[in-house]
Amino acid sequence: MRLLFINAQSFKTAVELKDIVRNYDIDILCINETFESKQNPLKFENWQIFSSPRPDKSRGGSAICIKPNLEFVAERRQQYEKYDFEMVCLEIKDQQNKKINLWVPYITPENTEHMKKLCLEINTQKLENLVILGDLNAKSFEWNNKTENKHGELLEQCMTKTSLICVNDGQATRRNCDSIIDLALISQNIYNIVEECTTLTHEKVTSDHICIMLDLNMGSKKGNSMTSNKDEENWNIRKCNWEEWKETTEEYFKDMLLKDDDSLEVWYECFESCMTACMEQVIPKYKYHQNRPKVKHPVWWNEDVKLAKKELNKTQRHFKERSIPQNFNKIIDAEKNLEVIKDKAQNEWSTTLCDVIGSGKTPKERWGAFKKLTKKTSDNKVLPFIKYDGNVIFDEKEKSKELEKVFFGGKHLDPRKFDNKFYEETTKEYINITLDSDNQEMDDDKYNQSITMDELEGSIFRLKKETAPGPDGFFPELFINAGKEFLDKLLEIMNRSWEEGILPQNWKMANVKFLKKAHKLSYNNPSAYRPISLTSVVSKLMERIVLYRIEEYVETNNIIDNEQEGFRQYRSTVNALLSLIQSIYGGFNKKMITLALFIDFEKAYDSIWREGLLVKLYQYGIKGKIWKWLGNGTLKHNNNPKILGVTLDQKLTFNTHIDNVLKTAKRSLGIIREIKGIANIPTKRLIEIYQSLVCSTITYASCVWQIGNSTNLHKLDEVQRHGLALCLNMPSTSSLEVLQIIGGVLPLELRREEIAIRELAKITSSFTTVPIKKKARKLENRI
Repeated sequence: MRLLFINAQSFKTAVELKDIVRNYDIDILCINETFESKQNPLKFENWQIFSSPRPDKSRGGSAICIKPNLEFVAERRQQYEKYDFEMVCLEIKDQQNKKINLWVPYITPENTEHMKKLCLEINTQKLENLVILGDLNAKSFEWNNKTENKHGELLEQCMTKTSLICVNDGQATRRNCDSIIDLALISQNIYNIVEECTTLTHEKVTSDHICIMLDLNMGSKKGNSMTSNKDEENWNIRKCNWEEWKETTEEYFKDMLLKDDDSLEVWYECFESCMTACMEQVIPKYKYHQNRPKVKHPVWWNEDVKLAKKELNKTQRHFKERSIPQNFNKIIDAEKNLEVIKDKAQNEWSTTLCDVIGSGKTPKERWGAFKKLTKKTSDNKVLPFIKYDGNVIFDEKEKSKELEKVFFGGKHLDPRKFDNKFYEETTKEYINITLDSDNQEMDDDKYNQSITMDELEGSIFRLKKETAPGPDGFFPELFINAGKEFLDKLLEIMNRSWEEGILPQNWKMANVKFLKKAHKLSYNNPSAYRPISLTSVVSKLMERIVLYRIEEYVETNNIIDNEQEGFRQYRSTVNALLSLIQSIYGGFNKKMITLALFIDFEKAYDSIWREGLLVKLYQYGIKGKIWKWLGNGTLKHNNNPKILGVTLDQKLTFNTHIDNVLKTAKRSLGIIREIKGIANIPTKRLIEIYQSLVCSTITYASCVWQIGNSTNLHKLDEVQRHGLALCLNMPSTSSLEVLQIIGGVLPLELRREEIAIRELAKITSSFTTVPIKKKARKLENRI
């Protein structure tokens, strides 16, 4: 079932709606500001109309239009429409007897009383399967607004009490504005039937509001207009028998012959053929039918639940065939058994979720773990692009050309921007080094020795499971679980690549995917996406081995500046923050100004001058095989500066930083609402998830900014109060102290002190050469 919402600002003038409804195969059209009156009643083709015009006024009004169909029926529920603002309420049932209560209210921006009445009605009725689509004029950080208002505060409190979830995609719902006020809210218990919610920013309507499309798993399954209709066949890696895989690789690769006369390219083609043959023999395939309706089970659904559900279906069939008391009792027993097994499955799933999220060392790792376990597939379709002249690009090939132009056009690599003399001298030196690369040796030749089995196994050990394969289609799990013969042949191929300084062509290939950048207000231009390259696993293994050798050489010879804290073992970017902050405070004490320059290079990775970098490596002593191999590896395809995740201001009040943290933390509260909608999770587990997702955000690098203004720091206490109330199913107005005691959570002030003490202990135990330790000793001596 597909629903479309729009604040039309006069339905008669919004003539483009007909095309949008037809193009997206909309079943239910929901409208605010219809401008309907008794003299001009709302009409839309032969659709069934349920409307609520604004009394005695030609403006305003809400309506729901139902497409003629055989898949669901709609009945009006006027008992919920008892207030003086426009709202239409329907109960909709489909053929499978699935039911939703659809409300379409309109809340004016200046009228807080109307929002209070709407929240009161939601809280009073406590309807299950509730879907609310409307212009609520409510702003909150939780659904990606840049500011908040009273409407948003009231709605947040109501959502906590009634377990509602906002499913907007984070894009602005008004044109030429960053407001997200047209909202799609759903009950927690039907979160699993939401297929997608998309703001159609590329579709133009004669209104300053933008259409929102909500796709629910009810009625018949809709085809996706942005994907192909082809059925795809894929490897079902999760059903692979790894013992059989190991035995098969032993058998196939034992007989694989690598002839000395053949080129490295032929060797690797032979390796790929053997690999594919093993996969064909061991790994099952499945056919993904993109437009075939399928049952969408919750993420906690497992084999035990499946068997219990089958048993219940079986007893129900027996009762239909023979309606006797014994068969009815069997149904009751089967239902009870299913509920017990479902509770157990949800508890096991929530335990795993907490363990995996808790083990994440960075926000990126925690978010990745959350997406995998909740099967939260980011909708990474590239939306149509709106060009500067107003034209819209819908064609996939044209969109690909635009993305390629922006990210891989190469304009930022223009050699004419270099100093001519420097460019010519460096290029000449690069050519000379290349011609003589076979005769060069490093001072310590261990870095150019053949790759060992220990290095290969160590590199395989660090592979991440359940990640996408490169163009060759080989998954990391295939290497992790392979036999000895497989590893021997792979090592032989790698060492030949190392000796000759050549990479097989397939190692240089990459599947480039474009992902949406988080929290953008529009995804209708290429800059709202970022490219990622999915490379061959073999290439990753080789690169990691070479990287470790370079890192060891660089650290041993003290090539990197001692002030560099990022991407180094036993160092922390928090040290850099503390060092900078201490320098600024030192300036404050001496009544001096501290000048700091922050540079962020656009597309820095692709902007590197490869030849110049290789010359610099040579000058630092990296020569021979390692240099030659790197040369052949073509790499694929404000006043408040932000440094390492902390926003600084001129007087170091950290007010801007705390405001930014507040926004991020509130978005994380929205994630907890989603998790509650996925499964019936015990309170203890929800508290653990809160601490991993939210507490980690509001205490990141707190040892740097905990000296901020106490009034601003108290804003974070409000986040803690809302988060704990959400986890404990208590009113969001509850006392913070009570919530912290019940939840067993440390007050944020004590948590910040604990983090500061740990960081101090870490600095004290670090090497004497680390800059922050030197500063700490100076301060200690002053005291």
